[in-house]
Amino acid sequence: QRFMGKHDRLYSRFEVYAGDDLIPGTQFVTDFDPSIPENKSDYPVLSTKKTLHGTEEDIVALGIKQQPININLPNLMTTVKTDTTLDFEHDGKTYYFIKEAVEKVDMQMAKSKKLGLVVTMILLNSPRLFGSTGEKALLDKCLHPGFDFESPDAFISAFNMRTHDGMGYYRAFVEFLCDRYTKPDSDVGCVAGAIISNEVNSQYVWGNAGEMDVNDYVAEYNEAMRQAWLAGQKHAKSFRVYVSLDQYWHKTAHNVRFPKRYYAGRDIIDELSRLQGEKGEFPWCVAYHP
Repeated sequence: QRFMGKHDRLYSRFEVYAGDDLIPGTQFVTDFDPSIPENKSDYPVLSTKKTLHGTEEDIVALGIKQQPININLPNLMTTVKTDTTLDFEHDGKTYYFIKEAVEKVDMQMAKSKKLGLVVTMILLNSPRLFGSTGEKALLDKCLHPGFDFESPDAFISAFNMRTHDGMGYYRAFVEFLCDRYTKPDSDVGCVAGAIISNEVNSQYVWGNAGEMDVNDYVAEYNEAMRQAWLAGQKHAKSFRVYVSLDQYWHKTAHNVRFPKRYYAGRDIIDELSRLQGEKGEFPWCVAYHP
């Protein structure tokens, strides 16, 4: 039974027992009935891998076929209902999105559609950049509890996978975007997937959660990836999720004296792979900065 009242068990963790013995294995939903997503199209086949942020002139001149769009939770959401907010119900609770901010994303999406671009969202959680409203009540819920406000280089927070409120706001954020931007006949275009945060192996700058061992950090990040994939699969069969990494592989881009702040890209990939086997496989992709 998927629904318990308005609660959707899609995101629940499941345990399987044989008698009194717990069986190791899948703990989350990994398979979807083909009838569930509204958008049943396959992932688009493109003539080139070229992807770029840029002006319309650059995109046309360079033959760009894909484009990432930054979308920041503290720019779009608020805790307060007003005449200028959009209501969105998720898991029995109503969340509020700022209409003006959403319309700006609509404009970006519509422009990309006009240019024939495949769009991948970059989902961010920045209290300082990307149009954040700075609303304290919202930041208290959506920022990672370990976010280091004292660090001037902590530009983006990790998504908050530690509290029910944090996970609720994150899932509502992703579901709202998937609901709005995965319809193939939409006037504002259709996204193909989502990159979760930015360069998370340099987490103290681009996905700050305070000082954490790499395995602990990846465990929480894996949850954010999984929940985004589940939200996407509700709406689009071919929706993809990506881990974002910086240019470094065996070493770190920042000070090696802080192993709880900066990680090697390889370590992130290895731990994500291990967790898939432990908690249930879902498809994930890599957005590596070249």
